[in-house]
Amino acid sequence: MTLFFLKLTSQMVKNCYQYIMKDNKNLNYIWNYSPIEELVAMFYECIELNKEYKGAYNVTKEKLNQYPKGKQFDFDDEGNIFAKFDQFVKKLFKLIELYSIKKQIRVLDH
Repeated sequence: MTLFFLKLTSQMVKNCYQYIMKDNKNLNYIWNYSPIEELVAMFYECIELNKEYKGAYNVTKEKLNQYPKGKQFDFDDEGNIFAKFDQFVKKLFKLIELYSIKKQIRVLDH
């Protein structure tokens, strides 16, 4: 079951990356993206997906705990399941910060 969640998490990160990059291979695509607000909105959508994914996992885990004789979400290291997505989200927050600075610099240039 752990392997399933690791693959699911990996696929979600991959899909978020493809959603942001729109199948462009060149990273300059995101540096030159305009309008910045649209790109940042995509970042926040991916961040929200991570939050909802963890929430759905926890709700399901709690429901399963109500039936102790049934199968349970009992993983040794739940943090490992979400680690890849959490790292991706950290990078998105850094990019949001960079784009905020970029936007402030543009205002100063005018």
